[in-house]
Amino acid sequence: LNCVRNEKLQRTDFKPLQLSFQTRKLKTIIASSSFKFQTGTETMKVSPDGLSVTGHGQLRFGDYLNSEQQQIYSVTFCMKDVDPQHCAIGFATKGFINTHPNHRMVVYGDGKILGCAEFKNGKKLAHVCWNRNEQVIVEMNMKKKIGTMYRKYRGYQNIDLIEYFYQVQLPDSAAICVRLSASSPAQTLTVIAQKFL
Repeated sequence: LNCVRNEKLQRTDFKPLQLSFQTRKLKTIIASSSFKFQTGTETMKVSPDGLSVTGHGQLRFGDYLNSEQQQIYSVTFCMKDVDPQHCAIGFATKGFINTHPNHRMVVYGDGKILGCAEFKNGKKLAHVCWNRNEQVIVEMNMKKKIGTMYRKYRGYQNIDLIEYFYQVQLPDSAAICVRLSASSPAQTLTVIAQKFL
């Protein structure tokens, strides 16, 4: 390919095009950071990097996202060190606190669902939610205000498969939350990937 500049050539078959871009400072700040578990409690210990929690109770993971921001966020949890009957993952809205069951909904691996009025339009989409040694992917689509949870597991012929198991309409402001029931030995839930899409 010859890249010689020829100033005598001139295109006449195009129309000028004007582009404009808008940036949102808040969107840039959130998208550039990674989420962590909020500060732990006496019964829930958060790792120094903020990506693992051990014990029992409930905690919020990451910041609240708003529908105005039009973002899509995804996080993957490793379910290796938790029991499906004693670990739940879901969503919370403003007013959520660690010591009260209001303002959140969670789905246990065995299919049990704990909900509240803000998340009344949820649908269980599969018989199996998740099993030990699998991964759970939680996606918050704030453009559509939909929260979806998927299980990622190893299928036949060692092929990784992903299937959704729960979907819920999100309020204007929502975050991800987890709940670990008391069990022995203590459970540990770990984040292995997260990203804004």
